[in-house]
Amino acid sequence: PLFVHIHGGGFIQGSRSPHTAREVAKRGWVAASIDYRLAGDEPLPGQRVQGFFNAMGGESSSARDRSVVAAAEDTLVALDYLLSRADELHIDTNRIVLKGESAGAFTALAVAYCADKFEISGPKIAAVIDFAGGIPETFCGGATAIDPGEAAVFVVHGTEDTGETSFTRALSIVDGATAAEITYEFHPQEGVGHNVSGATTADGRAIDDAMYEFLNRVLYGEPVATTPPTDTVTQLTDALATLPAFTLPEIGPSEATSFDPKGLLRMEVPFIPLDNPVPVTAATATWLRPDDFVLGVERGGEVRAYPISQIAYHHLVNDTIAGEPYLVTY
Repeated sequence: PLFVHIHGGGFIQGSRSPHTAREVAKRGWVAASIDYRLAGDEPLPGQRVQGFFNAMGGESSSARDRSVVAAAEDTLVALDYLLSRADELHIDTNRIVLKGESAGAFTALAVAYCADKFEISGPKIAAVIDFAGGIPETFCGGATAIDPGEAAVFVVHGTEDTGETSFTRALSIVDGATAAEITYEFHPQEGVGHNVSGATTADGRAIDDAMYEFLNRVLYGEPVATTPPTDTVTQLTDALATLPAFTLPEIGPSEATSFDPKGLLRMEVPFIPLDNPVPVTAATATWLRPDDFVLGVERGGEVRAYPISQIAYHHLVNDTIAGEPYLVTY
């Protein structure tokens, strides 16, 4: 499946969250966390979303309202980019999930349920994860925008939330989902305001656990294991006897840079390759969690385990294994 995370911030602030994408990727899914144009960017949405833009007031609308439209457009462009690489990234194009908090949830819901109202082209969304969002009534008709056969929705909202993100928006989505007979799950957070971090289900389970159970049902029709079996983890832990201690070498930044050629991820950051890391035993690598992914290499009886989180930072590791030089990347 493809899981796209859209950050919150009231359309005036915020940025993508690589941590969120990494947590999803650990489950074996393709994950992306995206940026979008904010009010401070003075966005001018394009022709693709012209109907949506006109409904918001067109060029006379506020920068923040234009950002609402731009966020939907940028999400669609990000989806276009990712799906153009579906074969390369092994994306199941029938299983696309959008998750957002606050403004990000408004954006995810708009793409899933409102885009078709303005004849905006885009891929079919399988599920939306809505944390404290809503579907605006003024230009999209609120939850009446939800049609039969559209994306399933998982709703988490604080009962004390007010204003533009009022709890009544969650109740409206539940009503719309019920009327359209789509699959939904609702987790009101009693006594909680807009910030639903640390949310739990009514029976005390972590909300993320409930979310993945919901997605497994929606995407596969039955529970699906999204973490490696315990015996596999045990075998891997036993086999990887040493882990490299990642300390920065005393070299300057490489001339190489990592960036998305279409500029979608706004990334052009010099990186520092890691040269000849000093191995430590697994028992002393207390900073590494049991479920963290590693890239394992075995050669000539020597074993290395390179944590993906570290390779993602350094990009390149120059190491020597069994007397031979190796370049490790991911």
